Amino acid sequence: MKSKVFNPGLLSGVVISLCSVLLAPAAQAACTGTELSICPAPFDAPLPDPHNMLTWSQTDRVIGFRNDYRNYAGDVFHHGNAVPLQAAAKRLTDASYRVNGQTWNLQDYLRRQNVSGMLVLKNGKVAWKYLAEGNTDTTLWTSRSVGQIRGCHPGGRGD
Repeated sequence: MKSKVFNPGLLSGVVISLCSVLLAPAAQAACTGTELSICPAPFDAPLPDPHNMLTWSQTDRVIGFRNDYRNYAGDVFHHGNAVPLQAAAKRLTDASYRVNGQTWNLQDYLRRQNVSGMLVLKNGKVAWKYLAEGNTDTTLWTSRSVGQIRGCHPGGRGD
């Protein structure tokens, strides 16, 4: 008689495939009635209660803000021909800043501020892109506060 060997890799592959097949219709159903040409990813279920938005945990914020299109009615803004943003010739690699005599780097900022997505443009080109918490290039996001920073030199002239 052959001995049976448990193969966890095979089992996990089967479970993931099965979940993908079962969840795909639900994720696609989330786009029904939205007029979106591409269904946002990831699909989160369940959603935090929007009535409790001011007391959401960090995890609730990530899930809630990227799914606001499912919480509230909205309008679709139609656009002209879209073109992908080009990559900047010089990529942002080592940004830092000083506060109260202490130097912080970009990774410190991302961690301290619980950043789940950031796009840095220079002259209309992508100098740096950061996605976390499961966000993807198709994730929708509702921003309640968006910073547009224009770098200044000591003489006050903007970049």
